[in-house]
Amino acid sequence: MDSGNAEGEYADPRDFFRITFQTEGIKRVLRTALQRLSGTGGDPVIGLQTAFGGGKTHTMLAAYHLCGVDDPAILEGVADLAVDSAGWKRPKTAVFVGTSKATDDSLVLRGGPRVHTLWGYIAWRLAGDAGLDLVKDSEAARTNPGSELMVEVFKLAGPSLILLDELVAYARQLTDERFEAFLSFIQSLTEAAKMVPNVLVIGSLPESDAEVGGEKGKAALLRLERVFGRIQSAWLPASGDETYEIIRRRLFQPF
Repeated sequence: MDSGNAEGEYADPRDFFRITFQTEGIKRVLRTALQRLSGTGGDPVIGLQTAFGGGKTHTMLAAYHLCGVDDPAILEGVADLAVDSAGWKRPKTAVFVGTSKATDDSLVLRGGPRVHTLWGYIAWRLAGDAGLDLVKDSEAARTNPGSELMVEVFKLAGPSLILLDELVAYARQLTDERFEAFLSFIQSLTEAAKMVPNVLVIGSLPESDAEVGGEKGKAALLRLERVFGRIQSAWLPASGDETYEIIRRRLFQPF
């Protein structure tokens, strides 16, 4: 989606929400996102944790598409949203999928500057060259810039959504030193989001041992659970009845 590879219903917000069954989990996330990104409340961090197939990716896509509209009034009725278009400014987005890049590759897509850390990537995606300049020393040293600098990045960027998928899969590939810097940054990032009223961080974590991948993956998951567990918003995976409706909607939608 963020890389420009989405097709069909997944590429357009209206079509996406037309085929999406509004589970209670998705409703909660979208309500929080609308509040948070318009500066009217909402939790700063949402942690999504289920076994594979529990709806984490689709929930993230829903939040991404919410931020992709210039006027959220087009989504009236979606997740029972109470939309105040007058107070809406289209948020910046930074999407990171831990399985999409090797740890030594550039993290910026489509011709951006070459960076090697998640903090450099987020700073540039949200606030451009000025944002990257704020964390340039930490980017060069590959050390955690801390929450104070990330607050400055957020203030420069304005309303921002950060989607972090497959964090454990990425962390378990890192050397010990970079592993510690990466996990420390995730904590700093969530702390910074809590201090700026129009920033939302949504992260996904695996639940099953099969998805974790070895001792380093287990260590990463334990640390990340603690980080997200401190200030995360409650989220519900799809229930049995909702799963049936999701499948029915996708298989039998009118064409």
